[in-house]
Amino acid sequence: HLLLVAGITGLAWQVLRREISSRPLAGFGCGLFIACASYRLLQLRPSLMSIAACLALYLILSASPRLRLRDSAAAVLLCGVWANLHAGFLLGPRLILSSAIAEGIAGALKARQSDPRRQHLARAARLALTGAFGLTATLINPLGMGAHRGYLSAGFDAVHRGVIADEWRGVDLFSWPLPNLPPTPLPWLCLWILLP
Repeated sequence: HLLLVAGITGLAWQVLRREISSRPLAGFGCGLFIACASYRLLQLRPSLMSIAACLALYLILSASPRLRLRDSAAAVLLCGVWANLHAGFLLGPRLILSSAIAEGIAGALKARQSDPRRQHLARAARLALTGAFGLTATLINPLGMGAHRGYLSAGFDAVHRGVIADEWRGVDLFSWPLPNLPPTPLPWLCLWILLP
């Protein structure tokens, strides 16, 4: 458990160092990440694998502006492995496809016949293809399509049955967080700070 949390912290540090040139600011961001994720990091649960996989996926996809073939292959492999580690595996293809949409929109907003437009649209196409292959790779698990159905119906069943325990609860921004349930006060305050 300790090694897994240390690995997640290391991945968070790498993500922040890649995006922030200042070591002190990256360290502050990493500390904030740990504080906000502490509810999950303190529990030895399979959801730790999804946290690690999200961070690793970000590092893979942001390794090169062109999205090299080996980066796409690594992302697809990660999606396939993730499907065998935690039920939140569909986050992988969804994040990749969301990135493809964002790149497509960025390209569409650029001037016609410009290099930045072509670069964004080419990256969007590569991300869309990677996301499609990643989604296909998630079928390689003991339950096949059953794992996808379970993922898609889990949220609806919980809401319908009123059995929401913790992480699926809605966040009430106008009342202080309840003790021992997410969100804890720090993430709740961070949400208020990031809202504007």
